Amino acid sequence: MAGVFAVLCIFGLPVVAYIVVKTLAHQERMEMIRMGYYAGVTPQPPPAAAEQRRAQQASAKLIVLPPLGTQAPGATLSPLRTVLENRREN
Repeated sequence: MAGVFAVLCIFGLPVVAYIVVKTLAHQERMEMIRMGYYAGVTPQPPPAAAEQRRAQQASAKLIVLPPLGTQAPGATLSPLRTVLENRREN
């Protein structure tokens, strides 16, 4: 009888302790989320005014591409497209 009790204590108690610890950690995490704290996610500080201004100036200088399927004014066909066009004509 003492052997069975020893085996239960040696193997059973650590398993029970693991389950209890994980359950309590989960409950704590759920309460933190419920209160608005998201663990593991670090909030980013707002960008400085100079950084924001630089980003706006950079986005204003972006090149506007023509819509897909159209050709930019003054552009020529690519060599592969020219070959394909010539094959269709023949």
